[in-house]
Amino acid sequence: MFNNFNLLKSRTNVPVSQVQFIPQFLHAHEINAVKEIAQNFSYQDARIQGGNSDQNIILRQSQIKWLEWNNANWWLYTKLMNKVDELNTMLWNFELYGINEFIQYSEYVGDQSSRGHYDWHIDVGNEGLSSNRKLTIECVLNGDYNGGEFSLLMGPSENKVKLSAGDAVVYPSFLLNKIYPVISGTRTSIVSWVGGPSFK
Repeated sequence: MFNNFNLLKSRTNVPVSQVQFIPQFLHAHEINAVKEIAQNFSYQDARIQGGNSDQNIILRQSQIKWLEWNNANWWLYTKLMNKVDELNTMLWNFELYGINEFIQYSEYVGDQSSRGHYDWHIDVGNEGLSSNRKLTIECVLNGDYNGGEFSLLMGPSENKVKLSAGDAVVYPSFLLNKIYPVISGTRTSIVSWVGGPSFK
């Protein structure tokens, strides 16, 4: 391929590693509504994909529910998508399809027998809908837990933060991220992924 070095000098790439924290993205009444919606769905043990699936409990320990789209929760899908779309226009300028997976509702329990966590991973899967993920939005629904910090690894630097009730974070799904073990209490959150075509 022909190299035009003059063009490369004048061009600025989009900041693909940008991360956006949003304090109080969900308000108290919205958090309560999400928890009520979640009561209509059943828990299952969270699983991991790929070559490490035989080490599931070592790498990931939590329970999840899938909040299927319906008339009771359309507002939540809309709010999440609108925020991701707004930030994408400002920061990444990725080509997106939209939300094409159900919202994941997660609980990480911390007690004497359990330390809910999710070790270093990326959100992009190897196949199926998860392979289309481009941007992730996570919102924590409570603050009465110890441990359970959210962290992103960006080169040699680790961005580690304790999210409180209603706080959200939006980041490219290909960034390494982690939920530290919950020491006590229960960390409850929702996660949604916005997909798109292959990067070009």
